[in-house]
Amino acid sequence: MDGKGLESRTAMAKFDVVVIGASAGGVGALQRLIERLPAGFGAAVFIVLHLPDGVRSMLPSILARA
Repeated sequence: MDGKGLESRTAMAKFDVVVIGASAGGVGALQRLIERLPAGFGAAVFIVLHLPDGVRSMLPSILARA
């Protein structure tokens, strides 16, 4: 993913909210996606992460580094 697609899609359509869903194995992909969001993206981004019962997410600490 080179990030160019995000910028061109943002120019074509304006969204107020973007919702992204991933499983526990998708955290790395989420990090790469968030790092490539253009400055001034202009939409609220909600991330929904599916985790098995009893598993603690490392997502907050990983995204804090992004």
